[in-house]
Amino acid sequence: MFVSEQCPPILMHKPHPRKELLEYQVKQLIQILEQEGLL
Repeated sequence: MFVSEQCPPILMHKPHPRKELLEYQVKQLIQILEQEGLL
């Protein structure tokens, strides 16, 4: 979980059985970071 006083939390569960994020998860994360001006 990413927590900041200026930005809403970003919740992500631990992927299983592998430890890599899937393409759609990476795209969602990038989109959220761009919306919040963090990327």
